Amino acid sequence: MLLGASATEGQVKAHLNADLLHFACHAFLNRDNPLESYLLLEPDSADDGHWTVSEIFGAQTQAQLVVLSACRSGLGKRYRGDEIVSLSRAFMAAGSRQVIASLWEVNDASTLSLMEDFYRHLKAGGNPALALQQAQMDLIRGKIKVPGLRVNHPFYWAPFLLFGD
Repeated sequence: MLLGASATEGQVKAHLNADLLHFACHAFLNRDNPLESYLLLEPDSADDGHWTVSEIFGAQTQAQLVVLSACRSGLGKRYRGDEIVSLSRAFMAAGSRQVIASLWEVNDASTLSLMEDFYRHLKAGGNPALALQQAQMDLIRGKIKVPGLRVNHPFYWAPFLLFGD
């Protein structure tokens, strides 16, 4: 597990052989040049901390699942005759079977609660699609409380989608 200052771009690249990769960081969407969209990691002596879509396309991972619990991580740009170029698509091209990503800016507190519940369901034997659906339903039904937020509103539970098989 890489947290805080240890989550450098170089360290993340060194751990791409994990079965599960979870990124709880900032994501930046470059609508004009989606290959320059990036995850914001810690810089190190070899890397600037901006892990771009073009760099991820060139990487190789064995991760069965990549979770991008970051704002707008599922958005990109569609090119004629091509799929959408985005962070989620880059991870799939790098070898991940499934990617969970968001379609809009997310609330930190509700996302934390949703992701904790998602992993609880995943650990209980659910597949990622079912675990995400169950966590979203828990928010909708009020089983998860986040002080000061009405998390059953779609803004809080609907931004996350599963891409892949």
